[in-house]
Amino acid sequence: MNGFFKTSSIRESVIFMCWFLILCACISVSGKKQKNQKTVSPSSNQTEVIQRLSNFFGIDRIPGRIFRKPPPDYMIDLYNSITDSGGLMKRESPYKADVIRSFPDRQWNQSMHFHYNISYLSEREKILAAEFHVFKMRPAPPKFKESKPPYVIEIKIYQVLDPSNIYSINGLKLLDARRISALGHGWYVFSVKKAVEAWVNGTAENHGFLVSTTSVIGHEVNGSYVRFAQRHQHHDSKQPILVVYTDDGMSRHPNYISPNDEGKNLHSLPTRFQEKHLFFEFALGLVR
Repeated sequence: MNGFFKTSSIRESVIFMCWFLILCACISVSGKKQKNQKTVSPSSNQTEVIQRLSNFFGIDRIPGRIFRKPPPDYMIDLYNSITDSGGLMKRESPYKADVIRSFPDRQWNQSMHFHYNISYLSEREKILAAEFHVFKMRPAPPKFKESKPPYVIEIKIYQVLDPSNIYSINGLKLLDARRISALGHGWYVFSVKKAVEAWVNGTAENHGFLVSTTSVIGHEVNGSYVRFAQRHQHHDSKQPILVVYTDDGMSRHPNYISPNDEGKNLHSLPTRFQEKHLFFEFALGLVR
């Protein structure tokens, strides 16, 4: 079965997803309780959420360990921005997606080459968007006799077609580009939908992405001023991720009702809550 959790049955996949929703609700509670620590007990808040969702899903035992690493900050912020405390959508998801997945970089060897295992994606799903998120570090002190880069540089994201020819234009396909200040830092997002679609439908092999930085006239730029966070070299919060938004074609009903909706008839709830429920999946954190 090509399920996200790589379980042997649909039931196991559903259980893992249920616990994922419980964890997301706990994360939401944890983020809010810091503002009111004097009046609310953090443990009682989380216990209440866990018990509430456990009763609904019919699960009575918490797995010993679910996450090896924390989910990306982007996914946590996105979840909290579009769902209420009960896990129901309070506003439309980006690209009207049903499922939002994040994938960690799996390339350990080559600098500026990023690879993502997207085997969890199904050909039956419609890919609405795919984003490559990369963090540009603050410029480091220049090395001896290192020349300063031009004020404006261009970041280019390539699909790698031939890994044996990765540093030649013949082995690459341009996906997206952006001009930025060489002295800037922070997250930059690029569209890589065409590459992900090709990998999923089998028209191209998945050899990952290559990031290139050049001057406006095409001269290569690198060194202390232009650095990007790399796997195993920088903090987890700055790790590059691939985020894929899909429509799986399934109609869903809300599987958790917020406290204000308790006692109400399901059909009296807003139509937008009855039609769709959003699923988040983190490929990097779940125990296999």
